[in-house]
Amino acid sequence: MGFLTRTRGRSALVLGVMTVLLAVLLLFSSVAAMFSPMIFDAPGSAENPTAWRIFFSVVGVPVVTLLAIVLSWVAFFLQRYQVALWISLVPVLYVVIALLLMGGS
Repeated sequence: MGFLTRTRGRSALVLGVMTVLLAVLLLFSSVAAMFSPMIFDAPGSAENPTAWRIFFSVVGVPVVTLLAIVLSWVAFFLQRYQVALWISLVPVLYVVIALLLMGGS
C-alpha cells in the first residue's frame, strides 16, 4: 500500500475517499444499531447467546467506524500516512468478523 501513501496529496485523496465510504457505512450501521434491541423481542431471546453476539456486533459497527474515521485523520495530520490508511480499513475487518460471529451458533 506504499504507492497509495507515498505523497501527502495522494494520501489525502485516498483517505478522503475512505472517509466518504465509511460515512455511508456509519449512516446505515447507525440505523441498524437503532433497531438492534428488537432482537430481544421474542420470549426467551435475552438468554440466547447468538442474539447477544448479533446485538453487540451490530451496535459495535458505528462505534468502530466513527473511531476509525477520527483516528485515521489524526494519524494523517501526524504525517503517518500508511498508518492512517490501515486505521481506515479497521471497520471492514470488524464487519467481516461480525458477520462470521452472526453466522455461528
